Amino acid sequence: MIAWVSFGLAFLICLLMIPGLRQVCFRLGWVALPRADRWHSQATPTMGGIAVFSAFTLSLSASLLALQLGVAHLSS
Repeated sequence: MIAWVSFGLAFLICLLMIPGLRQVCFRLGWVALPRADRWHSQATPTMGGIAVFSAFTLSLSASLLALQLGVAHLSS
């Protein structure tokens, strides 16, 4: 059960972070511009991995904290 909660939390965090991070990337110019050797036709933000990594780290930390506090337990 804790695995599904952790996955859902990571998904939700990532879903909430991406729009804001996208705006920051456009504002600061952290975008990959279209070129002949790239497949995209518009400027594409390059920092999406930050949202994914942050979501993973935060959900893993929350799951470990819940296990440590006894709020959740691993089922076998």
